[in-house]
Amino acid sequence: MNTRPTDVLEQEHRYIQKVIGALALEADVIEHEGTADLALLQQVVEFLRIFADLRHNGKEESVFFVVLEERGMPAADSPLAALKYEHEVGRSLVAALAGIAARTRRGESVPVDEIVICLRNLVDFYSELIWKENYQLFPLAQEVLSTHDEAEVLRMFGQSDWLIGTEQHAKYERFADELSARVG
Repeated sequence: MNTRPTDVLEQEHRYIQKVIGALALEADVIEHEGTADLALLQQVVEFLRIFADLRHNGKEESVFFVVLEERGMPAADSPLAALKYEHEVGRSLVAALAGIAARTRRGESVPVDEIVICLRNLVDFYSELIWKENYQLFPLAQEVLSTHDEAEVLRMFGQSDWLIGTEQHAKYERFADELSARVG
């Protein structure tokens, strides 16, 4: 079976889901124990900024969505416009977590409820975003893109992957796998 662009994006979603699943459990632990693992929060921020946003969302926004628009999917008042907006919302949620981590690193006391709410907002956000892409956008994309389009998108994905490099990519996949295994 040939790899399709949506297969690549869904594989990346699985790594994001591993981290998000661990965050859901971590929110429960923080709520119960009253303390947060600062190192973990910083690692999650890095993962979400580099792997989920720069690499994954970057490919969607600069390659996948562009080709879909070229093939007739409307850019405005459409699923693509909604997803681009949601990517911005995701960036804001990650920035909020980064702010919490920075405040904690400076020695400030951050209320446990604030941390838990931030983590649960991220979990809910990414869970809904991934569902929309996997079950709404990707089936539409498969109807719109020709085999030639898919090959071209995959080629452009390969070019965009150099932004973080294969070593960094593997690092983030390992982080997701290890975090998922650690929390069970």
